[in-house]
Amino acid sequence: MSTWTKTLLLLPFLFAAGAKADPLQKSFSDWQVTCNNGGFCVARNIPGDKGLVMTIALHAGTSDRPLLRIDYGSAYSGEVPGAPLQDNLLLDQRRLRPDLKHWTVEPHHLATSNAIAIDEFLAQILDADAIQLTYNAQAAVSLHGQKAALLLIDDVQGRVNGMSAWIKRGSRT
Repeated sequence: MSTWTKTLLLLPFLFAAGAKADPLQKSFSDWQVTCNNGGFCVARNIPGDKGLVMTIALHAGTSDRPLLRIDYGSAYSGEVPGAPLQDNLLLDQRRLRPDLKHWTVEPHHLATSNAIAIDEFLAQILDADAIQLTYNAQAAVSLHGQKAALLLIDDVQGRVNGMSAWIKRGSRT
């Protein structure tokens, strides 16, 4: 087999190898984005040591499987005091009442993988400063840097100006 033929046979594999993105981790003010080489990305508020944590995750591709979680405490913190999150979140000192119809609601954990519910929630909070608990002002999620973090995810996954973008949405499918 000639060198030319071998090169032509290897060409599709070279393009496929080049399509994978490099893993990355980047911080924007109070948010950190981590993406693996398959395009799966997670954005999370930092530092998460105040008890309240928001996580937004998205797989690359058409079956993107988004996830948005808000957690107060964790499996490692044991029992945490206070009333359920669903009734005790503030957005810039005003009561935050998201439509929880498509959310999993537990006393100290809220989660949804419904893309429309995530879009609606992000529309409420993207231009705000912070989410905090009514009964514990120290437990807060700063929203500074969240928009930039989500824009990076849109960019890494090729969603900018597309219908599935979170920040720079457009008509591109």
